[in-house]
Amino acid sequence: LLIVIDDIDRLPDEQIRLIFQLVNSVAGFPNTTYLLSYDPDIAAKALDGIQGKGSEYLEKIIQVPFEVPPINPEKLRNILEERVKDIIHFREEDVLSERQYPIYKYCVEPFMKTLRDVIRFCNVLAFSYAAVKDEVNAFDMMGICSLQVLAPSIFDWIREHKFALTKIPQGGVNRAQQEKVEKE
Repeated sequence: LLIVIDDIDRLPDEQIRLIFQLVNSVAGFPNTTYLLSYDPDIAAKALDGIQGKGSEYLEKIIQVPFEVPPINPEKLRNILEERVKDIIHFREEDVLSERQYPIYKYCVEPFMKTLRDVIRFCNVLAFSYAAVKDEVNAFDMMGICSLQVLAPSIFDWIREHKFALTKIPQGGVNRAQQEKVEKE
């Protein structure tokens, strides 16, 4: 029997303690193996004080530790590009321009540190872009989605201050006012 418990490090400290105490108490069952996925630093911190240092407690429980190596940045970039291409279906007019390239280079790529980041970003992009693809620039949408997923405090600030950032009055604009703003 293989029991897999993933993302333990995403739980509150109390639940992390409970998971490891549970595994420790039932680990001796015959023909049973536990595969635990967690960040060792976060788990050790959560376990501090149970029986001394958390890292020492982990060593007592974990018989075969295995560290997953970080993904190669070039490989991560390629995965990101492929997934974005599948979502956006770039047209000729969507080719990177002087205005669009910085959005991708400085607002999307720097946030992508892990494969999980890429997957979360692409999930939000696919959902959001599908609803407005004929009305927005794909690169603008990518920048917005990267902030929404990976820098939510910045995204929230922009949303709260949208009228100050766009020179559009808070009540909105009519067609004549919009043309005036566009000329400025």
